[in-house]
Amino acid sequence: ARSFAQERGLVVPRDLGLITFGKENEAVFDLPMTFCKLDYAAMGEAAARLALRKLEAPRVSLAPVRLPVELVVRASTMPL
Repeated sequence: ARSFAQERGLVVPRDLGLITFGKENEAVFDLPMTFCKLDYAAMGEAAARLALRKLEAPRVSLAPVRLPVELVVRASTMPL
């Protein structure tokens, strides 16, 4: 995304902010990326609970699950 922006004369973060999900993509970028910190353990637990509920009652609709996310602001974004 950053090279795409640079090819069009855009400067990150002055002209365009970049955010990624999870810190594991950090090695791909040459600047500290702003990212959404995800709780993978909580995601796995929620997925397992939903899978077990679906096995117990296949015809029952499951409600969406919302999990907290922390935004870690770094050099790829600017304050508004």
